[in-house]
Amino acid sequence: RGGWAGVIEAISLMGGLEYSGSTKEDEIILKRQSTSQITSIFGFTGLRIMDYQLKSLVFSHLSGSPRCYGHCEQTAGLRVIREDGDGMVGCYVCPSGYVSRIVRYSIKRDEEWFTSYLKELLGAQLDIKPQDVRVATRYNWDLGLGGEKHEAVLKEHYWVQSYRRTKSDDPNRQAVFMCSQCDSLFQQPASSKNTLCPACAPRNQA
Repeated sequence: RGGWAGVIEAISLMGGLEYSGSTKEDEIILKRQSTSQITSIFGFTGLRIMDYQLKSLVFSHLSGSPRCYGHCEQTAGLRVIREDGDGMVGCYVCPSGYVSRIVRYSIKRDEEWFTSYLKELLGAQLDIKPQDVRVATRYNWDLGLGGEKHEAVLKEHYWVQSYRRTKSDDPNRQAVFMCSQCDSLFQQPASSKNTLCPACAPRNQA
């Protein structure tokens, strides 16, 4: 079950609540009733433990339909590339494969880990530095959880390709793309129309 219906059902079952909501009105009512259950069963920070719940909350309330920054005016969608016990990492990718942002949604702040991960993921050529990583805090109201208190729920670490220190307006600058076939990240000139990584391109030409 997707969206809030799946999130609420999981929370309700773990909290010993009876779930029979099948309409939007049922989901809204149960969502309100379940807010206190979320806190008592998991605590707001406990949301990180349930991967399905975290992913559903991110896609329902945080991913949106942003524009592709620094490349085109098309909509960029969130593509998950890593999931672990503390959170998940995703890339915002336009239809041409350009990666405008790489984001980690997690329970704790850890710029050092994310910076190291980006270096390994993107390679030394992009020269990722700690100052290239920004962190935002997402609260209960950001995620539609309600509640009377101003509760910090998630940390959002993000790297924006067009805002990094080495940003260039050169259309032939090296840029990060996601392969349309295997979802791996690779680099090529920003103006390139190619959507396949070096490993997949030869196979499609054969």
